[in-house]
Amino acid sequence: MPKNNEKLTPLNVLDVVKNPQKYDDQTRAKAIEIIFNNANAYLNEIDEMEKEEIKKTAETSNVVALEEIRKRIKNI
Repeated sequence: MPKNNEKLTPLNVLDVVKNPQKYDDQTRAKAIEIIFNNANAYLNEIDEMEKEEIKKTAETSNVVALEEIRKRIKNI
């Protein structure tokens, strides 16, 4: 069990979540802060991945649209 001001590891954070009564308020607050910071970082990473996927989809759509335009121009 980490003492006050001791660095919380992922395993410690998990134990704080499972057994909050074993820890003081400061340790529980720090564990919650770590969980939320990691969740925010994860969500930001997902947002960036989604932006890249949208960009790739848009680029692909543009290429497909240009090919369709070329085909139609050739048929005129």
